[in-house]
Amino acid sequence: MSNNSNMESAGFGSGPVRAAFDRSVRDFADVTAQLKARNVDWETELPSGWSLRTVLGHTSRALRTPVTYLEQGEGRSIDVTHPFDYFRGLASDYSRVDAIVRRAEVAGTKLGSDPAAVVAGLCVEASAVVAAAADDAPVATPSGTMSLITYLPSRIFVLTTDTADLASTFALDFETSELAANLSLMMSVGIAVEAADAVDALTVLVSSTPRVLMPPDSDAAIRRGNETGSNQIV
Repeated sequence: MSNNSNMESAGFGSGPVRAAFDRSVRDFADVTAQLKARNVDWETELPSGWSLRTVLGHTSRALRTPVTYLEQGEGRSIDVTHPFDYFRGLASDYSRVDAIVRRAEVAGTKLGSDPAAVVAGLCVEASAVVAAAADDAPVATPSGTMSLITYLPSRIFVLTTDTADLASTFALDFETSELAANLSLMMSVGIAVEAADAVDALTVLVSSTPRVLMPPDSDAAIRRGNETGSNQIV
């Protein structure tokens, strides 16, 4: 059985992936607009210790990276062939807590004085670029070069889980599609499968999931594990 057939049987076919990406993008834009409509302070500190702006920055990267990585991947040969394989390359310095925070803060700063408006623009751009690109367009990711359709499930995972947590935290109207929810669940299973040990699994989760509800202690546990090389959560 071909790799494409395996992906389709697992729910990662082109049609479902593209539909789930479009829905997750719209959901994020809608929830961000609701935050603006309620006049929520973008600097609000959340239970994780991250600010709302930083969380939105982290989530917005799932809109920026498909555009940037498509540009950087042009002409490259694909060497990562399954959505789950994306997480193998994240159990590294790229996914250290301090690196994740820096990227999220920088992205949050880029959202400017009106994050909802910037997010709306990013959503339009990402949707258009992805729609115009071929399924097999090469995407240069931190884990290697993937096809666009193989990379998108990780973006759907970030957008869907972050949006759901934001909606829950601020009691916003949100109901994603069953397709996006199920695909995100499959990606969470992929994290558990591909991570080498408990520290790696939590590290990858931090790099890929929302910073809304996760308590500050989880960051400390992962940081200590990274520093000591321990495969136990301490």
